[in-house]
Amino acid sequence: MKSKKILALLLAIAMSLPLIACSKDEAANGGSSTVHWYMQNPTEKATSKESVMAEANKIIQEKLGVKLDLHLIDLGSYAEKMNVLLSSRDKMDIAFMSQADQYTRGAQNGAFVEITDELLDKHAPTIKAMATEFMWDMARVNGKIWGIKGYGVFSRKPAIVFNKELVEKYNFDYKSVTCLADLEPYLQTIKENEPDMYPLLYQTPNKVSERYSDVTISGLVFDETTETYVPLLETDEYEELYRLKHKYYKAGYIPKDASTRTEYLTECKSGKYAVMSDTGYYSEDGSKTTAAYGFPCVEAPMGSQIITTGGASINCISDTSEMPEKALEVLNIVWEDDYLLNTLAYGVEGIDYKIDEERSAEIGEKSVIPNSGAAQTWGIWHNWFGPLWKQWDSGWNRREALDEMEQANLVAPVSKGLGFRFNAEPVKSEYAKVTSVKGEYERIFATGSMEDFDSYLADAKRKLKDAGIDVVMAEANKQYAEWKVANGK
Repeated sequence: MKSKKILALLLAIAMSLPLIACSKDEAANGGSSTVHWYMQNPTEKATSKESVMAEANKIIQEKLGVKLDLHLIDLGSYAEKMNVLLSSRDKMDIAFMSQADQYTRGAQNGAFVEITDELLDKHAPTIKAMATEFMWDMARVNGKIWGIKGYGVFSRKPAIVFNKELVEKYNFDYKSVTCLADLEPYLQTIKENEPDMYPLLYQTPNKVSERYSDVTISGLVFDETTETYVPLLETDEYEELYRLKHKYYKAGYIPKDASTRTEYLTECKSGKYAVMSDTGYYSEDGSKTTAAYGFPCVEAPMGSQIITTGGASINCISDTSEMPEKALEVLNIVWEDDYLLNTLAYGVEGIDYKIDEERSAEIGEKSVIPNSGAAQTWGIWHNWFGPLWKQWDSGWNRREALDEMEQANLVAPVSKGLGFRFNAEPVKSEYAKVTSVKGEYERIFATGSMEDFDSYLADAKRKLKDAGIDVVMAEANKQYAEWKVANGK
């Protein structure tokens, strides 16, 4: 009898352990479960995270009964670290996919929860109502949707950015610049007269291509004219661009160690460059880059890009999530609630930004002044969370620019290959080798930092051939042809 009582007591204790553990977990989270969202951190500092999470969770916890925790990973190492998290099947709820290949592999390998109409109807009706049809095409892999595409600029309008003080000092007509080649006289002026400045940031964009639209398959580019994938290094357009970069490098316009300078925003904010790239979209008055870099800038647009399947910027529900429906509801409420979206992007009033009273009165809506430069303590692009168009007017994007960008999405040319995603599995050995070779030469071509251009180009082409780029190209074009038939293109 005594042994039975002891056994019953032990059984009762054992049965209570999960409840005790659960109670402790809930207590630690203020009585709520936590949705863990892994996200790139585009700023050097994110010291306001605690206050941002506290403000955001006032809304999320009240409406959904859960809390949100953003796990921020440095921009430069995000893709690598996310690959590790996905391959090791670490527990997470929402994973931001920053690269097209990464998203496609994750979808093909079962790392994400499929986003069905039923899930959207029940748990994300706002997203379903607001997203455009081509956004869903961008998120399809093997005909199914595995994430929520960031609602931002799909027809990107890149720009060459100039340090305004130097432009005015040398009376340079920056508005006449239509491509990188137009910069040569100005770069020479900077080199001769500004010894403490670098003339050119290597990432500075060239005129947007009207023929080649998609570079998401390693070593290949999509030719809109022939509707085929071709080796990027075999095109006259890219060879001409890389040859010009090499010329500028040899002339001393690009830093000698440019290939090791991987933090794009850090370089721009340094104030050490006369000519730079933009932050993602041209702003006519230079206000966006001025706010982002912390000093006055002006810009020259380089055209508008064709809308393609392109990169990722897709938020996926991890298949390791224990509450995928709730995670989708978190995404939905961010799309739905303007204040929540802007809090996650801008931060907290009085800490990360202040209200621009004069501008707010001028436009009849909220306008903010985010901390910039060394004073910036928070800042994540709105479209990584939800719709860019719900962004409050600021130096990041004026309301006029937001309206222009939204309209550009509706009228821009669309790639003939929109929605196609390459499955590298049939040629995974060759694809891995091609990707490895591309990794060896990519930054050298981008910075022009080879000793002899022609010999380096020939060597890169040979290495790609040996790695199997022709096999990858043939498979890509085979899959594209099959995709066209299957989708009635």
